[in-house]
Amino acid sequence: MTHSSALPESRPVSRTAQPDGGKRQLRILLAEDNNTNKLIAVMTLEKAGHVVEVVENGRKAIEALERETFDLILMDVYMPEMDGLEATRIIRARAAESGRHIPIIAMTATDTQEHRQCCKEAGMVGFISKPVKLDELNTVIATLLPDVSEVNGRPAPPVNLAAALEVVDGDLELLRDVVQMFSEEYRAQVRPLAEAVAQQDALTVESAAHKLSRVLGNVGGLAARDVAQRLKVMGETARLDGGEDLLAQLEEEIERIVTFFSAPNWERAFECQEE
Repeated sequence: MTHSSALPESRPVSRTAQPDGGKRQLRILLAEDNNTNKLIAVMTLEKAGHVVEVVENGRKAIEALERETFDLILMDVYMPEMDGLEATRIIRARAAESGRHIPIIAMTATDTQEHRQCCKEAGMVGFISKPVKLDELNTVIATLLPDVSEVNGRPAPPVNLAAALEVVDGDLELLRDVVQMFSEEYRAQVRPLAEAVAQQDALTVESAAHKLSRVLGNVGGLAARDVAQRLKVMGETARLDGGEDLLAQLEEEIERIVTFFSAPNWERAFECQEE
């Protein structure tokens, strides 16, 4: 497919793509007025196999919802005519009457606690930064729409050594030190998150999960890191239902990492992952 450098602003634009592997194809409404951000978001969503309709302000987003049904809305916060906050309030008021709740994710370049609180109060339930990144989008979608998942039947390997080596700029000796530190400290990293989930402390869940996701990324535990990021989103949105199950999944993934690094000569697995 050929993309123009700018998408037209005068009317909604529908684009389609084939579903990616085992992922469910979503119908997504994208409200964004900046042509560059619009183009990046559409290309990212198409790569994931979703169907996208594009509008350039909140008023047109509301009009699109009157015509069609969507699984998800990506809403820019600052737009002409009607901004994302006002549009979200109107959509939420109408949803209270119809009973249909559509997740609305804020797209924002301003990532402050005050800004996030304004988005939450308007009725947005997730946040992604601009320009849109596929892994961040998938993490938020997996948390808000848990039935949208990989169904290929093969669990991800516990450790991606290429990713771990990239963190340490290819220094295997340094990676060994990082792994040793992880093995000694991971229980202390998990404990505050587990306590916060048990106490339904959303703020601590967010901060502890964020810290743990960075640690897991340092050792190439990408599958575990993704679970931790889903818990982080739960904390951000104060939607902790299912947090215990997700925590159990995270602990299982971490045990797989520990088992991997406990094996003698685990470095040899790098050669297998390269093949």
